[in-house]
Amino acid sequence: MSLTKRFSVTIPQSIVKLIKKYPSFVQNKFREVLERFEHGERVDIIKKQGSDSEYRIRIGRYRIILIKTSATDFYVSDIDSREHIYGFLV
Repeated sequence: MSLTKRFSVTIPQSIVKLIKKYPSFVQNKFREVLERFEHGERVDIIKKQGSDSEYRIRIGRYRIILIKTSATDFYVSDIDSREHIYGFLV
């Protein structure tokens, strides 16, 4: 496991406030997955259809939406449950 970061993820203050509304175990999972992604470890990430710069990371029923700003820089644009991110009810 490499300790150097391969990617840089920026989390705006509005997303930090949103994360704090979730239970602590969900917050820990978000943090863990983003840290693994930054270090280049394998996470469930795919490019969103119809976009050249939007990606999503899947964490169970939750999704993290990332926007690629450069080759190694990402910006978290949204975090929510699958139902709310994709705009449908299960």
